[in-house]
Amino acid sequence: MNNAQTKCHMPFATLAGLALLTSQAQAMVDLSIEPSTEGFHAGETLVVEIAASGLDDADLAGFDLVLNFDPNILEFQSYSLGTQLTDSVFGQEDLSNTSGVATGALGLGEVSWLLDFSGQPDAFVLASASFASLSRGTSPLTLTDIVLSDGDGNSLPVGVVGDARVSVPVPSGLLLLPIGLGLFGLRGYWSRRST
Repeated sequence: MNNAQTKCHMPFATLAGLALLTSQAQAMVDLSIEPSTEGFHAGETLVVEIAASGLDDADLAGFDLVLNFDPNILEFQSYSLGTQLTDSVFGQEDLSNTSGVATGALGLGEVSWLLDFSGQPDAFVLASASFASLSRGTSPLTLTDIVLSDGDGNSLPVGVVGDARVSVPVPSGLLLLPIGLGLFGLRGYWSRRST
């Protein structure tokens, strides 16, 4: 190929490369962590949803990821997978793994048996997990080891991954305890002085 032919093909190659980059950028799947509350007390249950969005040009048929949390503050209770990847006849292939919850790592995964993804919404909940509080403090919630795939088994690129944090505050009764003890001490002091 001579120099003139190379120059002629360069704009087309550049445009094709830009089109490929643009289509990949549009196919990015964003993930978010959505806690039911940012602060909860002992006896309450925290539900954390993991949602996918940005599926305008892509079909999501499977996922595998790890939800990380502080096991000193949150105690894992249970998980459930979303319904968008579930086939009415064949169900779904649950790939979740709870063996790491003692160290703060909940593996969530699913492969869909659906044959048609045309009705899939652009955003939906992949899975949810519920936690109880163990002690006061703040636990970060993060996603790692993320693998997403389409109906053909091809990998989907991950876009924005939103983290979250939840707090377990000091119970309100305990906040009043020092005030009550102080008032009780003052009462004793004044009763001793008056006698």
